[in-house]
Amino acid sequence: MAVGLIRGHQQGPYFIDSTVALEADSEMQAVNQKIAAQDAILKKEEQVFNDSLMKLLDSLSVRRGEEESLMELVNMESNVFRHKKIDSISRATHDEVAIAIEHFNGNVKVYCEKAGIPVLFGSNNNTVVYGTGKKSDKTKELVTFLGNK
Repeated sequence: MAVGLIRGHQQGPYFIDSTVALEADSEMQAVNQKIAAQDAILKKEEQVFNDSLMKLLDSLSVRRGEEESLMELVNMESNVFRHKKIDSISRATHDEVAIAIEHFNGNVKVYCEKAGIPVLFGSNNNTVVYGTGKKSDKTKELVTFLGNK
């Protein structure tokens, strides 16, 4: 792929490290913090649930042969509880993540228009982009732009 120079500036193609740029986006940070908080709540609720089941098991007088089947039932109940909570959190945050990504994409579009970049490729940890041209990496400039919004 030929890359031309105009007045000392590299002329495309340009790319960003999407992971770094998304981590720098304030709206995405807020969504990620909310998800982390909900995850912490889920873990606490799951622990309380498991503790209460264990106390119940300890208080029951169970015949020797029934212990294993009762433990299987407890494990199934615990798994059902966990999956329902995860599904609930996932549905609740899906729309927020989609909106944050939509806003991020809009901000990237504005950045590209202001910087005169017709096409900006996104990659994660440069897995799609090959080459050594640091001038092609616009991640820092985009992160600075996002920080000024």
